[in-house]
Amino acid sequence: MPKDIFEEMQKAHEEMESLFEHFFHLKRPLVLEAELGWKPLVDVYEAQDFIVVTIEVAGVSREDINLSITQNSLTIRGMREDPAPKDGKRSYYKMEISFGPFERRILLPAQVVPEEAETESLSGLLRVKLPKVPEKIIEVE
Repeated sequence: MPKDIFEEMQKAHEEMESLFEHFFHLKRPLVLEAELGWKPLVDVYEAQDFIVVTIEVAGVSREDINLSITQNSLTIRGMREDPAPKDGKRSYYKMEISFGPFERRILLPAQVVPEEAETESLSGLLRVKLPKVPEKIIEVE
C-alpha cells in the first residue's frame, strides 16, 4: 500500500528538524516558542506485536493531555502550566523548562489498531502501547 505523500513530507521535515537541533543545538527564540508551543521528548520502539511510544510529560496533569491515534500516527496535545506564582516581576537566572501549549505528531513505523491502545503513567512519562495491525497471509492457490 503506497504511503501518503504528505506523511512522507512531514516525516522528512521532522527528521531534518531533529538533525538540526542535534548537531547545531538550535533552540527557537522565546517569542517563537510561545507562539508555536513546545515539543515533549519521545521514544518510539517496535516489538513483534506492538509499538510503544513513551512521552515526557512531567508537570502536565492527566486532564490536560489529549491523544489522537490513527493507523499511522499518534498526536499528543496538551498544556503545561507554569507553577510559579503570578504575583509580579521575576528575574530569571536560568530558564530551560518550557510551559504552555504543546503538540507532537509521531509517525509510526507500522500500522496500529487505534481502538486497542493502552496508556500508562510512569513518574512524568506517558507510555502508549499500540497493537500492530496483524499481517495478512494469503495462500496462493
